[in-house]
Amino acid sequence: MPDVVAGTLQLSLIQLYALIDPGASHSFMSHRITRNLNVLPSRLNVGMVVSTPLRKNINIDEVYKGVILNNKGAKLRVDLMPLALDDFDLILGMDWLSRHRARVDCFTKTVNLQDVSGKG
Repeated sequence: MPDVVAGTLQLSLIQLYALIDPGASHSFMSHRITRNLNVLPSRLNVGMVVSTPLRKNINIDEVYKGVILNNKGAKLRVDLMPLALDDFDLILGMDWLSRHRARVDCFTKTVNLQDVSGKG
């Protein structure tokens, strides 16, 4: 996966392994993370079908809005949809990248955030 970056972020006191993927339109979290959230899910107005790399289609009908992640003291707000994930706790997609005006440098495997306040 040359066009992605992996790293850790923090949710409360829990370290999460995240995949930052500019090719993903939305952000997702493993079902096992939902019990650690202080946010209740909201129903999507229109359900969504997500196609996985294994060519499996999954229906999603809820989102956890405004989840706060921490990275080196910066609070990063993200809307997360639950998805069956095995290798990662989170997949942060273009919705999150654009909210934080992030630049992904796949060569150095770094993500630079221009707006860490979560406003946008």
